[in-house]
Amino acid sequence: MIEMAGFGSSAQQWEANEKQRQVQKTLQNRIGAFHQTVLGSMNGWQSLPTGGIVDVIHEERKIIAEIKNKFNTMNAGSANNLFNTLDNEVSRKNSSFYGYQAYVVHIIPKTAQGVDQLFAPSNPETGKSRENKLIRQMDGRRFYALASGCDNAMQLVFDDMLRISESYAAKSKNRFGQTEHLVLQAYFKKAFDPTLPSS
Repeated sequence: MIEMAGFGSSAQQWEANEKQRQVQKTLQNRIGAFHQTVLGSMNGWQSLPTGGIVDVIHEERKIIAEIKNKFNTMNAGSANNLFNTLDNEVSRKNSSFYGYQAYVVHIIPKTAQGVDQLFAPSNPETGKSRENKLIRQMDGRRFYALASGCDNAMQLVFDDMLRISESYAAKSKNRFGQTEHLVLQAYFKKAFDPTLPSS
């Protein structure tokens, strides 16, 4: 009701928009799974089953990571719960991941500067944050580089996906021309290239 009044849309427009929003939410979850699969297929890495403690692991390098598609996918409570889980795993001596370096990876960062810092969310009950040097947060560009040993690994994955998308669009007779190609490349750079000004 508030959306209809605020945006001046009809009930039919609202319903169409809501269906689109739900489909987009499902797609965003699948994109997170896509990144988990890609990272888990890199040399030495393994993607773990859904519902496990973490998403990917590199046993030899003693790294575990939880992969999130976007910086705003967690609220304060879920961030605190994730910290508690990771802290328990890397700090408890009888844990399988004792002493491992844990990462919370937000593929799409809040700004193109990205982040590589301690993951220290505030506890909603106390308002205080806790830190553990074995728990860090990192943007997707940096984590792809860390996982692969290739500084522009995420750009290479994006370029491949762009080619696949263009091929799929051509087969399904959807418009996906040079303009769309350039626009998508510009969006990628705006999201991940810290040398460009952000809006």
